Order: sequence, then C-alpha cells, then structure tokens
Amino acid sequence: MEPSQALLRDRFDYRDGKLLYRYQVPRNRIGSAAGCKSPQGYRVIGLNYKLLKAHRLIWIWHNGPIPTGRQIDHIDHDRTNDRIENLRLVTCAGNNRNKSVQKNSPTGVTGIRYRQRYQHWEVSVKPFAKRRKYIGWFKTFDEALEARNAAYSTYGYHPSHGIKKGEPKLPSNHAASSSRIGLSL
Repeated sequence: MEPSQALLRDRFDYRDGKLLYRYQVPRNRIGSAAGCKSPQGYRVIGLNYKLLKAHRLIWIWHNGPIPTGRQIDHIDHDRTNDRIENLRLVTCAGNNRNKSVQKNSPTGVTGIRYRQRYQHWEVSVKPFAKRRKYIGWFKTFDEALEARNAAYSTYGYHPSHGIKKGEPKLPSNHAASSSRIGLSL
C-alpha cells in the first residue's frame, strides 16, 4: 500500500525533482535529498520499512493516489529525472508506447529493420499489445521513417517513443541516411 498524500507532505518537501527531508533522520539532515539510486536506475526512498520508487511518491505528493491499473511514466526515458513535468499517469499500454530504443537495435530506431535478403526497409508496429502489424516495405530509410512516424501517430505512440535516452526527439521530417545508422548496403 502506498502512503497518503498527507503523510508525504508531512515528511517531505519537493524541489527540482527530489523529495527533501523535513525532519532529522539518521545519517541525513533536514533539507537533504531522500533516497538513493537502485540497481535498476530508479531513485528509491525508504518509508515505513519499505523501499518505494521516488517518481511514484512525487506523483502522489503532487496529485494524490495513483489509480489502480495506472503507472507513472518518465516522458524523457530518464529514470533519474523525477521532475513532476517529466512524469505522466498512463495505462500499461500507454507506458509501452513510450519506450527507449533497445540497445541492440541495428538501425537505432524502433519499428524499422533492414531486410538484406530483399534489399528493403521493413516497418512494423505492435499496437495495443496485440500481434505485430506490418506497415510495409520501403526502398529508402527516409520513406520507412516517414511511414513509421505516421503509424506511430495513428496508434497513439508518444512522440519520444523509440528515441534513445537523452537524445532529442526526431522531427517527423528528419532526414536520416543508412550511413547515419551504420549499415552498409
């Protein structure tokens, strides 16, 4: 069970994406940042003998309880950026539509892969956690990127979905090339 907004406001102040102690606690002074970084990269805070994720506590501090079945999403994919402006309340499906590109992605973008055998770019999306939907095959990466962006817009993906953490959002008219993503054609 998560703590109430009243309890959090009694024990912590909020400033610049951090909860600050309002009381003296062992090894921490009043006004110091609460919590530490977990192995998964999230900031966690010990409260009532439990470790809780700071971004969830910050959401509760500002907006009250998190409804059942909802999650708190980091818009910019940075697990340490817990500023309230960077957090949004979403369903699990909504959270899945705002993921970073996987580290092992050969193209550097989600939803696009190069099919060497056919000498084409293949675009697909996975809307609503259902089966993968193939958008089509394209001769150039630019055409594939344009089709992927249109599909993402149609299926309600967040504009930062598929962007590496810390990188700026690709505009829809982004001129990418195969040399930019390291493929030899």
